[in-house]
Amino acid sequence: MKLKLIKQILRFAFIGTFVFAFEAVVLYGLAHYTPWPIYYCRIAGFIPAVVLAWWLNSRFTFTRIKGLRWWRELLRYCVVNAAGSVVNLSAFFLLLHFVELIKPIPIAAMAIGSLSGMLFNFVSSKLLVFYH
Repeated sequence: MKLKLIKQILRFAFIGTFVFAFEAVVLYGLAHYTPWPIYYCRIAGFIPAVVLAWWLNSRFTFTRIKGLRWWRELLRYCVVNAAGSVVNLSAFFLLLHFVELIKPIPIAAMAIGSLSGMLFNFVSSKLLVFYH
C-alpha cells in the first residue's frame, strides 16, 4: 500500500474518532438535558458531526479540489456519504431496538454503527468527493 494512502486512512480514522467523541458528547448532553427520546438526540448530534467530519477531512486527510466552492464540496460529501450514514444510523437504531444488552449503553451501538459506515465513507470520499 502506498504511504500516502496509509496516512490518509490513519488521518480519516483519527478524525472519525474525534468526531465520534464530539457526537457522543452531544448525544449524552441532549439525552440528559432534554426530554427527547435517544433517537432524536442521535439525529440532532449527527448533523453537526457530518459537517465537522467534512471540514476536518477536507483540511487534513484529502486534498481539496481547486476552484470548487466549499458549499458544493460539502454537498457532494453529504450526498456521497449518505449511504454510509444510512448504514451507520441503521445499525445504531436496530441494535438499540433489538439487542437488550445494548439498550443501557447506547454508546456501544453508536460505536458499532460508526465503524460499519467508516470503510464505505473513506472509499467514497476518496474516489467521489476529493478526487483529482
